[in-house]
Amino acid sequence: MSRSFIGNIYYKLGTVVFACLFSTMVNAQWVLDNDKSSLYFISIKKDAIGEVHHFKKLTGELSPNNSVTVTIALNSVETLIPIRNERMQSMLFNTDKFPSATISTMINVEEIDALPVGKTTLKKVDLMISLHGEAHTYSSDIEITKTDEATLIASTVAPIIVNAADFKLLEGIEALRKIAGLPSIASAVPVTAKLVFKQ
Repeated sequence: MSRSFIGNIYYKLGTVVFACLFSTMVNAQWVLDNDKSSLYFISIKKDAIGEVHHFKKLTGELSPNNSVTVTIALNSVETLIPIRNERMQSMLFNTDKFPSATISTMINVEEIDALPVGKTTLKKVDLMISLHGEAHTYSSDIEITKTDEATLIASTVAPIIVNAADFKLLEGIEALRKIAGLPSIASAVPVTAKLVFKQ
């Protein structure tokens, strides 16, 4: 067996191994960075008073199969008032039975991998929100920016208006209204998000 033949075999093997490694790198999973991500929602009471709240614990990923899933720990809700946090957990979200909510959609990973560093792309996506045993889809515009080779930022362009009735949360809102002695709490809730993914 000639040296050139053996060398050709090693060359082909090396090419295959490199291609596999490169493919793995390109299709590597993007994982949500909770410390740098945020999800805010606004409650409106007495028809005129708006208050901003958020969730402290988010997990998620953008997988090589193009699926995006973000899980929200509902008991991490932060309203800056401890008793209100507890009431939202028990009376609105019923976290003993429904500990989390999820947001899911599809994003083309190859397009994201090909996005130059420092560039932003605008995507219109359908976001499926699963909450309180119900699921509803909202259309949204999302800005995706690659800040470096291993960091993506996905942000809502405009607030998503989530309706409590879509998730059978009206009774919970009414219970909160009564216990707080308020004349009204709005059932339409603006939601915004900035999600940072690392590879």
